[in-house]
Amino acid sequence: MAFFIFWAVVILGRKELGWLGVVAAASVWFVMILGMTTFEVEPYLFQTAQAILAIVMILIVFKGDIRIR
Repeated sequence: MAFFIFWAVVILGRKELGWLGVVAAASVWFVMILGMTTFEVEPYLFQTAQAILAIVMILIVFKGDIRIR
């Protein structure tokens, strides 16, 4: 679930993030995948890190103001 939320936020927020922000977010995600495979980390830890990254991206794109109806 965090995978789809992260990439949806990257796509929806590409105007707010700019080209450099999209590349930085994708690079961080890619480095997390490489680290998981290199250090043989459990997939649960990767999912947790990816969820935290998605939350940070949501706060950056929506500037911390998420309206809930």
